[in-house]
Amino acid sequence: LYVIGIMVVLCVLAWRAPRLFENPNFRESTKFLFIKFQPCSWWYGVFLLTRSTLLAMVTVLSPNDAYAQFLLIVLILVSTLVMH
Repeated sequence: LYVIGIMVVLCVLAWRAPRLFENPNFRESTKFLFIKFQPCSWWYGVFLLTRSTLLAMVTVLSPNDAYAQFLLIVLILVSTLVMH
């Protein structure tokens, strides 16, 4: 539940970023989402956070089956490669 709430907050921040980026307080507090990317790619930080969250959740979804973990990780990585 916490993971979903944090992702929703970060998605809302990224969605509002193009309008609020002139505000120095907003820019400083959300720097971790946007510092690596050009202004036209403001959404890509959320994409990477989602991928990282999904990769971290693999061991939660399938804790005892290494083969299922491998397939989930490959599925996530190939999916994000195709979307990229």
